[in-house]
Amino acid sequence: MQNNGGWWSYFWSWITGFLVSLSAQDIIFGIGAVFTGIFTVLTYLSNDRKNQAIASEGKRRTDILQAYIKNRENINNADAPKVAKEMNEVLERFEK
Repeated sequence: MQNNGGWWSYFWSWITGFLVSLSAQDIIFGIGAVFTGIFTVLTYLSNDRKNQAIASEGKRRTDILQAYIKNRENINNADAPKVAKEMNEVLERFEK
């Protein structure tokens, strides 16, 4: 047996001593804290994906409206309600 790994012996003895000093309630609390941390990270990632999807959908919708407005010629202020109605119709057709 080699004795040149003395640091690891101290490390594992500290870990063993720490775990022995814990009660069953402390161990269960620690396990619960680990699971809570895992679910917190997973929930964050899920919400982040959802928020990115919403943002990309909003950008796509804005791009559609910009393309529609660029293709329209001679938009007057008097035609604003008509243009708004047409834009809503275009978006409704595109979202289906």
